[in-house]
Amino acid sequence: MHELDRLYADAKRWKADMTATLDAMRQENSHLQRTLAVDTKRFQVESAALHDQLKELERFVQTQAIQLGKADDVKSSAAQDMQKMNHQIEGMQERIHGLVAEANAETKRRLGVEMELTSQLLQASYNILGHHKGHLVDCWLSDADLPILVRYFQALDSPLDVLDLRSNRITDHGTKHLLLLLQPRRALFMSINLQENYISPQGIRLLATGMEGMGYSIVIQDGRVEATDTSGRVLIVDVSNNKDAAALVFTPSSVKLAKVKTLKPASVSKPGRLFTYFNR
Repeated sequence: MHELDRLYADAKRWKADMTATLDAMRQENSHLQRTLAVDTKRFQVESAALHDQLKELERFVQTQAIQLGKADDVKSSAAQDMQKMNHQIEGMQERIHGLVAEANAETKRRLGVEMELTSQLLQASYNILGHHKGHLVDCWLSDADLPILVRYFQALDSPLDVLDLRSNRITDHGTKHLLLLLQPRRALFMSINLQENYISPQGIRLLATGMEGMGYSIVIQDGRVEATDTSGRVLIVDVSNNKDAAALVFTPSSVKLAKVKTLKPASVSKPGRLFTYFNR
């Protein structure tokens, strides 16, 4: 009887222990289930995020590949454009060289024609006017033309009485060339008329000083320079009624810039004929 009671008590104790163990295992299992659910949910969220990142990375890679392809196309197009521009530049350089050569040839031709006409007109003027008077009035003569005149008149067989250079464009800078025509014992003229040119009072003083340095006795009155050499011969240089040389300087006005459609070589020429002559 006591043995049965002991066995019964042991069975009850085992049952209680098994029940407690089962409850503990049930609680632990429940906790594990909750933990697993949380972890599963977090994993799903992270997996979705990683999936989205993977898709974004794929799109980025595809975009980069497209941009690289476009960059290659742009690079190839730029290389072609550069090659075309190089060809155009070479063509423009050849054209510019051709235009420069053409302009140089035209300039040389015009200079040759100008000098030939100058020589012919001077010779005709000298012959027509009876070898006594050089009449070069209103011929647009400038300081740059005076060396040609000096060489021409120095080559004449006999001097002229009068050199008429009225109404031209001679300035102070031309006086040094005129002095070559006025050297004592070799003076090529008895009178030089320089009225209505652009010689200033300073230019008149330079002319008079140069003549005085060559041995002339100088008297200046109303723009007329009377020079007497040692032999008593009188040389008259009339520089009266001259104008301000500033009138020869062109002052450009402010204008709007315009697009240049064609490129032409610049050329500078005097209006009309270089020389005109007539016996007034």
